[in-house]
Amino acid sequence: MEAEAVEAQVLALLQPLAVTADAVVESVRLVQRGEESVLEVTVDRAEGTASLPLDDVAELSRSFSEALDAADPLTGTYTLEVGTPGAESELKALRHYQRNLGRTIRVKTVDGEKLEGQLTAVGEDSFTLRLPDGEREITFDEVRKARPRVTFG
Repeated sequence: MEAEAVEAQVLALLQPLAVTADAVVESVRLVQRGEESVLEVTVDRAEGTASLPLDDVAELSRSFSEALDAADPLTGTYTLEVGTPGAESELKALRHYQRNLGRTIRVKTVDGEKLEGQLTAVGEDSFTLRLPDGEREITFDEVRKARPRVTFG
């Protein structure tokens, strides 16, 4: 079975389990690392701006492992890795923007424009960035890619 078909089947299997923990499966990827197959599952809190607690991730990992063992959608051996989106993961859903309110984000528009500014407001269809020359409202339809900018110190 093709990797994409396996990923879709695994997503359909795991998503209901995530929902019971007020979480959502953001992505499923089957990757090869040398000789080893790795099933990477990224989970996040379904709503709100708080991150998914580590204990919840561990519990989801256990329930995912049991479900995968029972359904056996993958052939051969593999390693299951369950984690949350990284600090600089792409902002794709409304909740991602809400979680990063007040932070600096980088935006690339569908027109190729590159912007970096503080995320000051998030609405249903758009968000506002504070740029050096003032504030600018950007619709989600204008965004090709957006990521938080993480700084240390």
